[in-house]
Amino acid sequence: MRISTTQLWVHDQDEALAFWRDKVGMEVREDVTVPEMGNFRWLTVSPRDQDDIAIVLMAIPGPPVMDEETRTKVAELTAMGFSGTVFLTT
Repeated sequence: MRISTTQLWVHDQDEALAFWRDKVGMEVREDVTVPEMGNFRWLTVSPRDQDDIAIVLMAIPGPPVMDEETRTKVAELTAMGFSGTVFLTT
């Protein structure tokens, strides 16, 4: 068994992308916006030498995916660093 994808909730996908790409040095693997799904954006990055894994930088969704109370709770947990973890070895 191998993990291919993991997800991090992010408040702002552009800000998260700038951090992971420009500061950490990861590469963008996918950056696709789907207008039919309310401009849902699928954004993934990964280490330059690991094509077989992707980290999804997932915006915290509102309705209909999450009700507003749930979205707020996830946003609060994310701000505290409790809503998603990626362990990296360098």
